[in-house]
Amino acid sequence: MPITILFMMVIILYFLENVMVQEYTKKLTGTYIAERFEILDSYYRDKGYEGYYEKNTDYFLNVYHFVLDENKNIVFPFEEYEEESKWKTIEELRNHISFESKNKEKEGKIQLEKETYFYTSRFYQGEFDDFFIKEKGNKVKQYEVVVYTNISMIDSFSAFINKVFFIQMILSILAGIIMILVITRRLESGFCKLRGYIQKIETKKELPTPPDCFYGELNQIVIALYHMGIRVQRAERNQENFFQNASHELRTPLMSIQGYAEGIYYNTIEDHKIASGVIMKNSEKMRILVEEILFLSKMDVEKSFENHVIDVVTVLEKVIEDSKNEIERNAIEIEYQLMEEEIKIFGNEKLLERAITNVVSNAIRYAKTKICITVEFIVHQVFIKIQDDGEGISQEDAPHIFKRFYKGKGGVNGIGLAITHEAIKKMQGDIWMERVEQDTVFIIKFPVYKD
Repeated sequence: MPITILFMMVIILYFLENVMVQEYTKKLTGTYIAERFEILDSYYRDKGYEGYYEKNTDYFLNVYHFVLDENKNIVFPFEEYEEESKWKTIEELRNHISFESKNKEKEGKIQLEKETYFYTSRFYQGEFDDFFIKEKGNKVKQYEVVVYTNISMIDSFSAFINKVFFIQMILSILAGIIMILVITRRLESGFCKLRGYIQKIETKKELPTPPDCFYGELNQIVIALYHMGIRVQRAERNQENFFQNASHELRTPLMSIQGYAEGIYYNTIEDHKIASGVIMKNSEKMRILVEEILFLSKMDVEKSFENHVIDVVTVLEKVIEDSKNEIERNAIEIEYQLMEEEIKIFGNEKLLERAITNVVSNAIRYAKTKICITVEFIVHQVFIKIQDDGEGISQEDAPHIFKRFYKGKGGVNGIGLAITHEAIKKMQGDIWMERVEQDTVFIIKFPVYKD
């Protein structure tokens, strides 16, 4: 296909070059012939024949004319005064013109042996004076004047150009074929390497080194596949770690439940109330863990949640109200400074409630005596700060607190803060942890919704 396109382009260029040469030749000879007719017309109207014998140095084509009478006989020039070759040319032109329509002006191009001529004929009604035709006279007849010029030089030059162009065309086609074959082979080799690399990615656990596929575009694909493979492997490792951690977190309460259940069944535990309490406590722990795992999986599967305009203060008040029993049970004082006016954000109310609840529960678990919740509005941003006076998160644990199943000192299952982080990110917000003296402060930021 590329070779065919190249060949067609060369043919079109060759055709255009010939058309341009022909048009230029026609325009040039037409100009010279028109100038000769201007001189003949001047004499015809009895204005003299100045300029006929003057040599114009700008001309590189010689222009001649001959006159035919009504019977198509040559009345000028005279045979005895002309060279044999030139007279023969005039006769052949006369015969060619006579073969065409007798009373119609003619124009055309004719090949006479090795010479090429361009001619134009015109009729004059007047008196012939052995050289020219005058409009007025005693013997008025119709004469046909033929002006012609030899364009063999232009044709020879055009033929030479055509030969050179033809050779260039052949060489260009050969060079194009060689180039296309080389490029095709390199492309084929590049695609073979790309296919082999994809197959290696599918079958090997470790990513192979990206090969050089010769072309930047193919190399970009290989690099993209390499990075995609890294992300896939990271996702697979995260998935493996997730299931390992989940199974480990579930196994611990499950073993306690199984052990106490067997003790009750085989009557090895006398105090069934204590055993039932342990079973109930671990069952609740498993229930919470399963719910959080399911919720986290739902966020992974559902890329977007149904968002709408929600009031941050209203959600915070609900979270504080729902956490009162836990706060009282732990004998913790809670202080909150909420703004009276509405602060609206665009998000999902359930996600926001779940995210804040997890942070508040985490604060209740670690706080010694007090939790402080504040809401601030700064330059179209709302900041929710949840601060507790616990021992604080260690520097070793701080970079990992939002990772799944990462449990610091006193952690339960390591999912709560991971859910919070994912939920806030889905609502175009951000969360981070800071230290204020010995207190731990979680800061949640959202852009304020504008109507």
